[in-house]
This record gives sequence, C-alpha cells and structure tokens, in this order.
Amino acid sequence: LVDTPTTLVEFLDGLNDVATDSPLLYLDLEGDELSKDGTLTLISVFVLSRNYTYIIDVQVLAKAAFNTTASSGATFKSVLELPNILKALFDVRNNSNALLIYYGIALQGLMENASCLDFGRGNSFRRFVASLAKCIERDAALEYKDLAAWKASKSKMSARFDATRGTAALYVFAQRPLDAEALRYCADDVRILPRLRSVYWARLTPAWRSKVERETAQRVQLSQTVSYVPKGGHKARGPW
Repeated sequence: LVDTPTTLVEFLDGLNDVATDSPLLYLDLEGDELSKDGTLTLISVFVLSRNYTYIIDVQVLAKAAFNTTASSGATFKSVLELPNILKALFDVRNNSNALLIYYGIALQGLMENASCLDFGRGNSFRRFVASLAKCIERDAALEYKDLAAWKASKSKMSARFDATRGTAALYVFAQRPLDAEALRYCADDVRILPRLRSVYWARLTPAWRSKVERETAQRVQLSQTVSYVPKGGHKARGPW
C-alpha cells in the first residue's frame, strides 16, 4: 500500500526499467462510479519486471499522489503521461476519463486495451465485449485453487458493495484503514492482466493486432473529450 510521500517516492524510484515491446505497467483504478461522474479512490499498479503490485491510495494522498517528485525527477503524473512507458488496462475509458477530469492527467503509452484484445481473440466480429471477470474465468487458465480463491474474493467484495449501495454508508474503497480483503481484491485482477494479454495477443493475426492498437488509441482519445458518456449500453458493444 502506497499512502505516504515516502512510499510513493520508493515506488517511483523502482520504475527504472522501461519496456519497449510489451507493457511495463498494468493498471486498474477503483472509485465509486469511476469517471467524471464519480470518484477516484485507488490505483493498482502491477510492475511486470518486479512481479509486484502497488496500490496507490489516491484518497489519502490526493494531488500528492501525482505531483510528488522522485529522486529521478519523475512524478506519477509524468509516468502516466509518458508514451514510452508502456501500460495496459482492461477497459481504459472510464479510467482515463477520471484521471483527466480530477487530476489533469492525459494518459498516454497505452499499448492496447485488453477488452479489445478479448474482442478480437477469435479474429472475427462479435457484438459485445466480455467483462474482465468473464475473461479471467474463461481464458486466464488459472489453477483450480487460484481460480477458487479469486472467485471467493470477488464474491465477498460483491456482497460488501451491495450492502453499501443506496445507503449512507461509505463506499467500500473509501473506508479507512483499508482491510486485507479490500487490498487483495484490488491486487487480484491487475496481476492477472499480463496472463490475459499473453493469451489474447498470441491468438491475434498481425491485422487484428493493428485493429486493437488503433481502437485503443481511439478509446483513449474519446475518453478525454467533454462529450464522453461514461455509462450506458454502448459501453458493452464491440468496437467493430
């Protein structure tokens, strides 16, 4: 958990190796109605080269999460905006929108949008994209015990989300201190993303890889416009 300027600097100082042909950072953001219409609370960052997940507490650090300067001169904002530090998310749209609206961060360096990778995995046109949970369950090829543990964590957190929805209770990820169950939930999905990317990327032809890269760029661009609509049935439709 990164929730102080000191631990944030340690995290940033560890980002010295920059990948050139595959994502270095796998990201997942959490918030209540994450987008311009909600909040941004946490950012989970899986650093592939270190096989380690960092959870940035944006609620606690606020602007310092992005503006604190490391010994190298880097900030988390500069890392997110640098095009040569490659990143991957499952569905970039609301994540990118929240970063821009609340902290003025124009996300760059997205190698591909993993939900688009899933859509193109059969090299054919399909009407709807699958959720991250569906993709993990269907395609991540986790061992039985790991899949069971992942499902159990999802189920417990879903029950907690349901218990606070429509009530005066704090959003689960806004409660402090963060408990082990919440932290595990945040770390689980993002550390599986590299496995999913490898599976989907290997299935794509060069033509479909180009399609995914173009669609990813378009989705980032759209998410950074004032007309972006973060909710609705259009979010589930396939891009092609």
